[in-house]
Amino acid sequence: MTSKRKNGFDNGSQMKKSRNSGDDFSQCPDFHDNATMNKEAEAGIIESISLKNFMCHANMEFSLGPNVNFLIGNNGSGKSAVLTAIMIGLGGKASVTNRGSTLKNFIKTGKRTAEISIKLRNLGPDAYRHDVYGDYIVVERKLSYDGAGSYKLKNANLNVVDSRKDELVAILDHFSIQVDNPVAILTQEASKTFLHSKSPHDKYKFFLKATQLEQTKHDYVNAEESKRCASEIIKEKGKLVPEMEKEVLHWRQKFEACESLDTLKDKIFHLKQELAWAIIGEREKSLLPLSKELKSETLRTPKFDQKVEESEAEVKQVGDEHSKLQEKVKRLREEAEALKPQRVAARNNCIEKKGEVKRNQEDYRKICLERDSVAGDKKQIEQRIKELRQKDYSDYDEQRRARRDRICNLELQLSSHQDRMKTIDNDLMQFKAAISTIQQELSQERHAEKTVLNTVRNTEAQLVTLESARTNTLSRYGSWMPEAIRRIEDAFRRGRFTKKPIGPIGANISLRDPKWALAIEICLGRPLCAGFLVDNFNDERVLEEIFTQVCTQRNQKPSIFTSKFQSVLFNVQKNTTPYPSILDMLVIQDPIVSNCIIDQRGVEGILLFENSDEATNVMQGRPPNGFNQAYTIGGDLMVSYPVFRIYSSDKNRAQFLTPSVEDVIRQLRNELNQHNSQLQKLKLKIKCLEADEKKNVAEKEKLDAAIRKLRQNMSSHEMEINELKNFEEPQPMDVSTLESDINELDAKLRELNSKADDQLEKVSIAQHNLAEAERQSNELTKLLVSAADSLEPIRTRFEELGDELEMARRNQKHYLMKKKEHEKKLQQLQQECNAKTADLQSDLEKAQQICDRIQTSRSAQNIEIEIRQIEKRIMSEEKIRGDRNEITQTYHKKREVYENVKRELNQIENFLQKLEESLHVRNQWFCQQRESLSLRTRLNFIVFLSERDYSGTLEISHTDETIEPIIQPKAKRGSQLQASSSKSLSGGEKSFSTACFVLALWDGTSSPFRCLDEYDVFMDMVNRRITMDMMMKFAAGKPGCQFIFLSPLDISGVLTDQTRAQIKMRIFEMHPPERGLTQNTADDNEEDAD
Repeated sequence: MTSKRKNGFDNGSQMKKSRNSGDDFSQCPDFHDNATMNKEAEAGIIESISLKNFMCHANMEFSLGPNVNFLIGNNGSGKSAVLTAIMIGLGGKASVTNRGSTLKNFIKTGKRTAEISIKLRNLGPDAYRHDVYGDYIVVERKLSYDGAGSYKLKNANLNVVDSRKDELVAILDHFSIQVDNPVAILTQEASKTFLHSKSPHDKYKFFLKATQLEQTKHDYVNAEESKRCASEIIKEKGKLVPEMEKEVLHWRQKFEACESLDTLKDKIFHLKQELAWAIIGEREKSLLPLSKELKSETLRTPKFDQKVEESEAEVKQVGDEHSKLQEKVKRLREEAEALKPQRVAARNNCIEKKGEVKRNQEDYRKICLERDSVAGDKKQIEQRIKELRQKDYSDYDEQRRARRDRICNLELQLSSHQDRMKTIDNDLMQFKAAISTIQQELSQERHAEKTVLNTVRNTEAQLVTLESARTNTLSRYGSWMPEAIRRIEDAFRRGRFTKKPIGPIGANISLRDPKWALAIEICLGRPLCAGFLVDNFNDERVLEEIFTQVCTQRNQKPSIFTSKFQSVLFNVQKNTTPYPSILDMLVIQDPIVSNCIIDQRGVEGILLFENSDEATNVMQGRPPNGFNQAYTIGGDLMVSYPVFRIYSSDKNRAQFLTPSVEDVIRQLRNELNQHNSQLQKLKLKIKCLEADEKKNVAEKEKLDAAIRKLRQNMSSHEMEINELKNFEEPQPMDVSTLESDINELDAKLRELNSKADDQLEKVSIAQHNLAEAERQSNELTKLLVSAADSLEPIRTRFEELGDELEMARRNQKHYLMKKKEHEKKLQQLQQECNAKTADLQSDLEKAQQICDRIQTSRSAQNIEIEIRQIEKRIMSEEKIRGDRNEITQTYHKKREVYENVKRELNQIENFLQKLEESLHVRNQWFCQQRESLSLRTRLNFIVFLSERDYSGTLEISHTDETIEPIIQPKAKRGSQLQASSSKSLSGGEKSFSTACFVLALWDGTSSPFRCLDEYDVFMDMVNRRITMDMMMKFAAGKPGCQFIFLSPLDISGVLTDQTRAQIKMRIFEMHPPERGLTQNTADDNEEDAD
């Protein structure tokens, strides 16, 4: 950016302008800002102007000061084009500018469009909708060569707020901006027409147009014309009133002659009223038995429904459990079968090891027995030798009896222990089975408790959502939905969306019949009901951003469907069927929502059935063409192609499409109470089962301890019995022989001890191998026993469940059959009752229209007979006097028309009188206002003339509609004033007087800015300086107003230092026109003419 110093002014900004050649030329406007001495304008002034392809400007943008602005430059530099841009940009017509007949004349040659952008200040208490637009209002107008155009009203952030011209008109009215007022914006043509014209009539027209008195006068003329037309209409209608009055009197005489028949007709009227209610009474009596039977059958419906639901629930529950147990039995059997070969191999190994142990033990026992026998023999021989040496041989019979008695006692105890062992084993098996059963029940009850607890939590969450939906129905889609809608509205107002998103979709849907809410909601699904529609992917990104901010959980974020919005509904004609489709049940005002639902779910091809059996028969047989799916009233889906299938619904209520939130809340609370009661029962049952399990486990442990103790006792008894049975009595012998035997026994005993030690080592090794084999066998046995123990109750329960399932299916079939019979009977009764009730209701409405209810004991037949007799009498009388109804209707009609015409004439006459008085008052006000403005303009004109020591006045004649300036240049003190008209003045003096006239009118206008184009072109330097000082003083006295002056002359020599110091001004110097280039448009030629 280049900068320069010229005539003491600073260069602080840059203007860019492109000529027809397309090149941009940098312009450096000269301006000087001084400290603001008074408060500057806060609202309505122009901050900046931007032009693109407008007249001679290809691209230009500059800012204006708040008070005084000068646009100087040679003729053809584009000054007047800027003024024209202000008028066009603020909504002015092409004819107002006097520079073209159509808007396309303002488009730069070779271009198809032109753009004007004007930035208005919007501060302070007089700001226009500051909360919407902010500190600035940007008005953009686009012109097209084809004659089209558009407006854009933007806020301070350059977001589009509105695009209607009505809003622009409201802004201009609020700021008192008048683009067609020549005082506010004085163009060259307006100046030539009104100011530089020699005709006093033109100056008077300029005065009226500048003070807006011309428009007021035009309104008064239109009001007088309307009053004259209304007076003529009244005169025409007034001629018809006497004839209408005579006609009314004629029919009144006929009407009074027929009044004698009123008594009979009144009696017929009352009899017909009584007849109507007599018929109603008879029909009500005939309807009572049917209603009573229908009520009785209706009361039985919940029982049938309950039985069917219970049977279905039982079949489902038992079937699920039966299937689970079947899989479990199969799995356990496979596991047991897999273990059997291993157990057989382990058992065979164990038997082999046990045989080996037995053989070694047997060998060891034999050696031990032999050793013990040898040792016993030795001991006995020694004892015998001792006894023989001490005494003779004694009898051992008593010892033998004692051993036999001891053996008998031990065998009895052993038998008792065995019996006790069998009893304990049986009890232990029972306790194990009981523990297994309790554990299964505990597992089932804990699973049921968890399921019920989850149901309670889900129900409580739904209740919280529905409680919020009482005050705001959007809350049923999520607690965050109202905040999301608010942010969407805000984003749309700020222009972030091309088109406003539609949603949630369910909020735009209503049902013809609420009973289909569950089926339709299941068909549409939560993603579609809670989803949103957008027109394009940019709107989708903005909406996704809003959802990310407001949705706390990711799985709650609604679905977004992106498709171009079309206001024409899809053509979805289908074959006619006796059953409704989902589309038939939907009431959607917005075709965009309808098209989305049709596109996403194909609802035009899905049928609805109230009866499941009927739906099954239709969809499984031959469904209507184009209908492959159907939903029952309970939400079950039936698909006919390619194979008939049924998908049951797990929902029992609708969440989004229900019309009444209170009913759903009430139902949820009842279910919550039931679930809580069921949860308490489950907890109590689980507690009891845990106590039983603990008790049975304790008893099982006691039995295990008793078995171990019994086994120890049995083992000790068996060993003692074997010892007693193996006892051998000594034989008496000779001592010497016995002593030799002792020697032999000692040798043999040493040999047996050696063998026993070797055999004992073999036994130890064999026992270790046996223990390992038994351990492996026991582990496999335990696994098999465990599998068998777990399988046995499951198998038993499986067989029981099979029987229960068969019984449940029979019960379900039985209850379904009973329910169908009941529904068929109920439907027949309902249809019959509805038909009679409809007839009764229709007759009742007709009777209520006739009169209130009449209690009568007469039959309808008796009343009809009496009515016919009276009607015959009336007919005979009317043949003589004429039709009473016709006479009455004609009379009332004629009288009503006459009274209406008379009343309207009086009202119009009163209105015209008030209008005439109002016009008189307003005309007086107009004359007073005109005189006041004339006096004010005259005084201001005199004051401004005195600035150059001129004297004079304005001769304003409202009768002749003329204004003639009377001026005496340079009047001397004490000399007689010799007034002369403006025709005798020089060019500079005439321009000076014209400037005084404009300044005098300025004082009476309230526009926030004023523009003058080439006001000083015909002035000499002295008049220019004085005129400039006057305008600057005027501007200094109005710091809240903005002034824009256009001049082809250099103003640096006419601005004093004092003026520059006092006034905050900006001077824009525009580049001279390019020479040697052909100007192609009429506007550019006009600039050259300037």
